[in-house]
Amino acid sequence: MELDYIELPEAFCQLLISNVSSSSQASVDLQKYIYQSPAMARILYRVLNAGEETDLTSLIKKFGWHGIRDRLLAYYINFLENSNHPHSVLVDSVDDITNLEARFRDKTVSGYSRLISLGFYLKVSCYEQDLKSLDEHPYFPSRKIDQLMASVTNRNIRIDILILMLVHFLKFLGEEKLFGLIKAKSSFDMIETMLEPNQKQLLQKNLINYALSIGDLELVAAKTV
Repeated sequence: MELDYIELPEAFCQLLISNVSSSSQASVDLQKYIYQSPAMARILYRVLNAGEETDLTSLIKKFGWHGIRDRLLAYYINFLENSNHPHSVLVDSVDDITNLEARFRDKTVSGYSRLISLGFYLKVSCYEQDLKSLDEHPYFPSRKIDQLMASVTNRNIRIDILILMLVHFLKFLGEEKLFGLIKAKSSFDMIETMLEPNQKQLLQKNLINYALSIGDLELVAAKTV
């Protein structure tokens, strides 16, 4: 199965793949970014303050980056599923996505939300394919991926790409062979050389379509050189 390009909210996705820490400077930068994205600001006022415009500083202080992030995520998912603009959202409606983040949080760099990017992409893909739950998606990481990731000691910013590659390798090479290669500390580049030409092509196409969807243009450039 191919992963398609999916049009996701660009301004929100750029925040997910950026380093948004809890520092005071990051708070200032987040405010500037939101002010430069009027549509996002209006959504925030709607879901955080009943549509009334107010000082963003107070909202950021009240909810924090993760609180804002998860409410924006819930807003976009609600709009996708119900085609309306809610004045409030339930963050537990995106528990499946935040639970995915929780599984691999210790393998990535604090401040980045790329696991949310992956979950968001797969969730929208599920909707387009009429799948009822996130874990029904063919590229949703099974618990085998957790076992494979257990040997990873370095934190990786592009944890979403790492997971997607492992999902592909597991599909193409099988559990026994892939676990053996990981145990032998084989590099991903070396593992990729073991794929059939059509498998390599599908892997590269899927990674590029995913990267384009979440706005990771640096990865797209690297993969297309």
